Amino acid sequence: MSVSQSVFRKSNFHLVNISRTLVILFSIITASLYFSHIADYYEAIRYNCFIQTCMYAPLPAFDDQTWVRSELTMNTAALLIVLNDLLFSMLYLLSASVLLTKAGREPMGVLASFMLVCFGTTFPSFVKIAFAEDNWMSNWFEYVGALGWVTFLVFFFLFPTGRFTPRWSLYPALIWACIELSDIVFSGSWIDRENWPYALNAASFVLEIGALSYAMQYRYRVTSTTTERLQTKWILYGVTVSVIAFIIISVLMDPVFIASPLAYIILNILLHLFLLLVPLSLVLAIMRRRLWDIQPLVKRTFTYAILSAVIIAGYALIVTYITQLFQTRVNFPISLASTACIVLIFSPVKEQLQRWTNRIFKGRHDDPYGVLKELRQHLVQPMSPDAMLCEVAQTVMSALQLPYAAISIQAQHQESVIAFAGTQQQHVGRFPIIHQGEQIAVFIAAYRPHENDFSSEDLELLDVLIGHAGPIVRIASMSVGMKLLMEELQLSRQKLVMAREEERLHIRRNLHDDLAPRLAALALNAATAEGFVKRDPDLATEMLTDLRKVIRETVSDIRSMVHDLRPSRLDELGLIGALNENINEMVKPIQQNEKFLSISLDSPNTLPRLAAAVEVAAYRIVTEAVVNVIRHADANHCQVQITVDAGMLQIEVIDDGIGIDKNMKMKTAGVGGIGLQSIRERAIELGGTYSLEAISPHGTRIYVVIPINGLKEPK
Repeated sequence: MSVSQSVFRKSNFHLVNISRTLVILFSIITASLYFSHIADYYEAIRYNCFIQTCMYAPLPAFDDQTWVRSELTMNTAALLIVLNDLLFSMLYLLSASVLLTKAGREPMGVLASFMLVCFGTTFPSFVKIAFAEDNWMSNWFEYVGALGWVTFLVFFFLFPTGRFTPRWSLYPALIWACIELSDIVFSGSWIDRENWPYALNAASFVLEIGALSYAMQYRYRVTSTTTERLQTKWILYGVTVSVIAFIIISVLMDPVFIASPLAYIILNILLHLFLLLVPLSLVLAIMRRRLWDIQPLVKRTFTYAILSAVIIAGYALIVTYITQLFQTRVNFPISLASTACIVLIFSPVKEQLQRWTNRIFKGRHDDPYGVLKELRQHLVQPMSPDAMLCEVAQTVMSALQLPYAAISIQAQHQESVIAFAGTQQQHVGRFPIIHQGEQIAVFIAAYRPHENDFSSEDLELLDVLIGHAGPIVRIASMSVGMKLLMEELQLSRQKLVMAREEERLHIRRNLHDDLAPRLAALALNAATAEGFVKRDPDLATEMLTDLRKVIRETVSDIRSMVHDLRPSRLDELGLIGALNENINEMVKPIQQNEKFLSISLDSPNTLPRLAAAVEVAAYRIVTEAVVNVIRHADANHCQVQITVDAGMLQIEVIDDGIGIDKNMKMKTAGVGGIGLQSIRERAIELGGTYSLEAISPHGTRIYVVIPINGLKEPK
């Protein structure tokens, strides 16, 4: 850590401590002023607001008959209202004290605690009624309320990192703070928003909320970690549910819907209970210890909110219909009948809503058998194995609402995607597909947008679906393997044809361009020498000597050409003898250079009759493998072993040299690598197999198997 970073951290630490101390002092002063006027609040409600309507009273004024019908006294009602407001404020202050105690060293913890103190003491109607005649106290709590709204907006511009991201979000936060504070400082002037035109007031609010929403969305998608995204979800859940509940309950408090003091008090209690979700979610998100996944809670809330709306609407419709049908007022039997009808439809509606909600948020976790049934209905249709795998990928992608799903297998030492659905993504999870105890493929599933992992429910459903895909993948991989084998066979045939034509062209050129002119020259020289036999015998003898030398060279060239087609040693000594002779010739130059390399050949004394192609291929393979050991292995010993077993000629070349790396192995499996690639091609041309591997502790092993039963010597 540099000196400048250390100084910055120390200064930041001191700044947070100073802010924490100021918040503690502010909280003590505000709470003391708040709780010191509890009696004034009770008296103002009991003796003023219940008789004549107060501006900020929690319920309107009622006449004496309404109070009598409600079976609730004014004293009791006033006491319930005061206790409700006090409990609300105390829980907000308790949450603030928890944050100051447990997260007081974090800037966001200090800021959140300040916000909770401001809202906890200014949201209830307590201060507006208790301090209605005290200007100083009224102004104090007006500033506290304004600071609460400023802190609320700034908090969401900063949460969860404590930095303005993107950087331009600092400016709308400052503008909002200036507007909120100017409403109090310049109250009644043109700067006060109450004097603004409605369109301008609405536009400023929409712009601020739009900037805040964009900034939070940008942080969530671009810069937030998994934990920070989970913190944001908890905060948004608490605030969203509280705001929706506030709007609904505020509408229900209209005298058009309710005309009973007890109903107002109950709704007020419910409102405060919903608003307590804000401090609860703040404490859970900021302290972030064992932060649970909020997705199930959101789904349950969404389901039961819709269910409650359906039940209330159904109840109202049934009661209204029965009342109109029988031309009577609502009584107990009608209410009982309506309730029974609602109970009958509750269970199926709840199940359907829960299933619908689950599919909206994350897919069909609750219905794996339904997903498997749909998959089976698709797979029984006539389709190719590739199409069946694509259907599996499409089913998994749809069931889990994923952006991409694919199935890959190993083909020719490389991973090959044989089926996919959706658009390829960068961040994916990989799951092995096991069939009969063997991994035969890999299922690739992309994470949902803005997620970095799968939930336990996702993994369970994936396990069920992937487990049933094993037999299909086996069939498809065999089909793909057959296709690759056919393509490789076709390529080998093309190479054989091209090699045969190239060899024919090479022989033709040698015969036409070299041997034919040389033989013609020999005939001409012989005729010339014949003419000088009588006239100049000495010259004829000299010409015949040169002619003999050229004939010998020509014979040697012809033998070389024949050896290239098939080594003569194979016909003279057989495969084992030819290899022994060839190995001895390759070892002699090494021994003359004072280097030590021992090459041994282990083979049976006699081999069964082999086809000419097998003999040539075995001879060339062993020769090329030994040459590679001499040139590249830096080995002290090389062992060549030839065996025949179950109609297979097995060739194994092992050395104790420096070994090979992965790149060399991959190179010989594809294109490139002349020597080792030649060995591989010779084995595959005859229907054999080839493998190259490093051995422990060091060295290399080449293993070739060539079938001999299916290849016969032509008659």
